[in-house]
This record gives sequence, structure tokens and C-alpha cells, in this order.
Amino acid sequence: MVTLLSMMLCGPKYDGKYLRNLIRGILGNRRLHETITHLLIPTYDIKTLEPQIFSSSEAKMDPGFDALLSDICIGTSSAPALLAMRPTGAKANLLPANVLDYDKYLVLSVGTGTSKSERKYDAAKWGLISWLYKDGKCPLVDAFTFVLAF
Repeated sequence: MVTLLSMMLCGPKYDGKYLRNLIRGILGNRRLHETITHLLIPTYDIKTLEPQIFSSSEAKMDPGFDALLSDICIGTSSAPALLAMRPTGAKANLLPANVLDYDKYLVLSVGTGTSKSERKYDAAKWGLISWLYKDGKCPLVDAFTFVLAF
């Protein structure tokens, strides 16, 4: 139990190698500027604690914004407590503050999936340790992950 608890507190639950290999296998070394349509891909910058948007239009104009599609997809699909993050090295930019023609955009929001089973916690009398570790799970992380999914 101590080893599992220390792993939960000190690092991500999964190393992310399988996800990286799977996405890299599908996308190869394609970069954002190579997409056949315009893309806006939202991610979250854990260093600045702010949302970031990768734009294929921006990548075509400035190579500094042109990250690997596989890195962007991993960044937008992972939760830092579950998967190790992988910095892209590319700049990300929020949308410009001007008015956009929204009729030209289709929004596709792909989540990180659903849990295999619904777990209910009886947390009325829990202390700090129970919030961090309970029955091989981390209820605190589960609560934040569940809330962020909506």
C-alpha cells in the first residue's frame, strides 16, 4: 500500500508509452501545418494554468507554432495525474480577439472516455489519507477528473 500511495503522489499513474506509440503510429511525423482543413485544437498549459489553442492557420504562417500532431493530440487527451505529459516545444496561441465567422467552423469535442465502472464513495468521515488513497484508487483525483469531464 505504501508503494502504491507513493507512486500516486509522486508521479502519473501510467507512463503514457502505449498512448504515444499508438498516436505516433497513426499520425507519424505529420505536423499541424500539414492538415487538409483548418484545425483549432484546445489544450491546457500546466505551467501557466491556462487553456491554449493550437491553430493550423497559425502554424502555416509561423513555424514556431507548428508542432507534431501526435504531441498535440497527446496533450489534449491526457490528464496529468494519469499520464506523463510531453511538451511540444511549439508556441501555442489563444484565438485572436477579433470577430470570427462561426458558420465556417465545426466543433468536435472528444473526451478522454468514460470510467469502466461507476464507483460511489462514502466520504462523510474520511480524513486526508482516505481522500488520497481508498481501495487502490485516488478519490480526490477521480472527483476532479469527473468534474472536468463536463
